[in-house]
Amino acid sequence: LAGHSHTELQEPLKIGNTYIGAVGEYTQTVGLCDLKQKSDGRWEVENYKLVPTLENVPSDPVIQAKIDQFATKIDTEYLSKFGLTKDQV
Repeated sequence: LAGHSHTELQEPLKIGNTYIGAVGEYTQTVGLCDLKQKSDGRWEVENYKLVPTLENVPSDPVIQAKIDQFATKIDTEYLSKFGLTKDQV
């Protein structure tokens, strides 16, 4: 499941033996893909969907503290060398 290209695929593409899914842009959706192993050992997509994210879901305070910790580290150890902060990039 990809997000880098900002492409949204409502159904996965199958190219050869590879499935490709894409969730769109800016975390507007999260991809869900269930795989099932066939009797020959290969895998197939059993379920694929894009689930819209909700802006009103409260953040987890433990996760948010970790994000803030990394953001501060990026500011002090990297961006400050360029006279920047995370809010500027």
